[in-house]
Amino acid sequence: MASATDTHTLSIEVSTGGRVSFDGISWSGGTQTFTVEEGSSATLTISPNKSCKLSKLTVNDVNVTSKVKNNSYTIENIREDTRVVVTFAETTTKTHTLTLSATGNGTLSANGTTARNGTKTLSINDGGSATLTVAADDGYRLKSLKVGGTDVTTKVSGGKYIIAYVSGNITAAAVFEQTPTTSYSMILQSDKHGSVIYGGNTVKGTSKTFSVPKGTNATLTFIADDDYRLGQVTVNGTDVTSAVANNQYTVSNISQDTRVIASFVETTSDFTIGGISYTITSREQKTVMVSSGNVSGVINVPSSVSNGGTTWKVTSIGDHAFADNTNLLSITIASSITSVGSDILDGCTSLAAMIWEPEMVLDGTMFSNTNPNLLLYVKSSKYAPYGVNNLVVDGVARSITLVDAESGNNFYCPRSFTAEQASYTHDYQMTTGRGECRGWETLTLPFAVESISHAYKGEAVPFAAWKSGSAAHPFWLYRLSQSGWVKASSIEANTPYIISMPNNEAYATDYVLAGEITFSATNAEFVVSTDQHPATSGSKTLRPCLQEQQSGGTIYALNVVNATGNHTGSHTEGSVFANTPRRTIHPFEAYIESSDGSRPYIDLFGTTGISEETADDEELIYSLQGIRIKTPRRGIYIVNGKKKVLLSN
Repeated sequence: MASATDTHTLSIEVSTGGRVSFDGISWSGGTQTFTVEEGSSATLTISPNKSCKLSKLTVNDVNVTSKVKNNSYTIENIREDTRVVVTFAETTTKTHTLTLSATGNGTLSANGTTARNGTKTLSINDGGSATLTVAADDGYRLKSLKVGGTDVTTKVSGGKYIIAYVSGNITAAAVFEQTPTTSYSMILQSDKHGSVIYGGNTVKGTSKTFSVPKGTNATLTFIADDDYRLGQVTVNGTDVTSAVANNQYTVSNISQDTRVIASFVETTSDFTIGGISYTITSREQKTVMVSSGNVSGVINVPSSVSNGGTTWKVTSIGDHAFADNTNLLSITIASSITSVGSDILDGCTSLAAMIWEPEMVLDGTMFSNTNPNLLLYVKSSKYAPYGVNNLVVDGVARSITLVDAESGNNFYCPRSFTAEQASYTHDYQMTTGRGECRGWETLTLPFAVESISHAYKGEAVPFAAWKSGSAAHPFWLYRLSQSGWVKASSIEANTPYIISMPNNEAYATDYVLAGEITFSATNAEFVVSTDQHPATSGSKTLRPCLQEQQSGGTIYALNVVNATGNHTGSHTEGSVFANTPRRTIHPFEAYIESSDGSRPYIDLFGTTGISEETADDEELIYSLQGIRIKTPRRGIYIVNGKKKVLLSN
């Protein structure tokens, strides 16, 4: 066993192409031998010459080249004579010469080398790339750029051209020429209430013509007289007023004869009528712009308004005029409007109808809400945005499709019209009663229903209109009268009902109508939504709901379970009208308004409820084996739950 004073030989052989330093000695192209103590470490510093690299490092014939970090390697815990071999190798890279040539007033550059009125050279690695940058002096432009003798002028983009692959010596030559000068006339015109300033020249109450070189950027300054402000700036007929900042506007890159017209208006010209604010745009033409309006419910933008003894024509609507009006239900835009700003209805999530009277195309991006039941009225379909639903054209709609939604699906008909096709679909899934009151919903539709159908079972009719043996499937429909609930045989427009689709495992399968039910009509008349038909019995009134309503207080909502939520509370679903817990009553439902708001709920059919109307409205006839019989012969049957002897007809 070696003692603590044992030593070993450390032999380090170094090739040419670099140096190794150890123990204060640095050498190249030879071998140095050192004596080191048992268990010591030896750190070698390895320095390749320029254009060389470390090729290999072995310790006792073991390759440790990959362990060299920052040109240093340490041999740890030396326990034997050790031989180290350090080998260097040349790192030669093939290069090519790129010659840059620039003629005229401009420069040609590549990789930090720039040529002007002469040539410059630089080296490019074989297979490398070079980005050429051409920069003409003011008043000059690039005439031609040739690379390797090939004209690539048309391929210069943004002042740059890329040589993607260099495989040999190559020359790039740029030639610059003076830019031809072309002048255009710039006419500045201002009214007498303000000035337009350009290049130290002031124009006021007149017009003045300037000659400007092609490509000129002309910065104009607008100064209004006291009590006036800038009203409008047009450039060749285009309104650029919104782009004026800090009273300045720049006409960029003039490349044609240009006319700039500035007009000024009195700063005291704004006024408000009926919640709508107007700004005078022309006193001479007596025109105003709608600048803002926050009116709950219905807004009518008129063709004209009277103020200060003057009748003003309403010709435009400003940016964001009605934005964030969350109580806006319907808006009418008069035919006199010829200009509409951006985002005028941004945030108007409750909007349910728009009457567009201007004879110009409506910007479809105007609507920020996604109400699927929104009605859009236009004079002609050519003025409507592409793909709009529920479109009313000159009083006629081809198709009106109404749907349920969690929120934002308000319905409002501000102007009556005829729909060639109208439909509303609702998913009925609640279990209905058998010996108890349950499974009822409410219904209000804005059109008189002609046909009712189940998604796959076909025609359905109210029990009051159903006849025994009919192929149609019956359901329960009631309206409220002065004497209480009475059966209804049809569904009229804007009239509230309670409705229930048979859905109980005790019923014959043929009578179960759970699923989607569609109410439809052809040539349906839609009357204005204010023409409603509530029904009253004693202290309670059943009211139609076409816009969202909150229950609570004197407002009672039926405790339904459907796609819009679970509102059962402590009662069986679809059995009572309750004012707590509060819930949203959605469009196409109905609610009870009672003068006695202290009651937490109102029984739908009194305290006893209605058991099952099927026995009152039809004969359910089954064989003794439980098979449904529509046309019985003489024999014993189960009729409405009771055994009877029937005689054939």
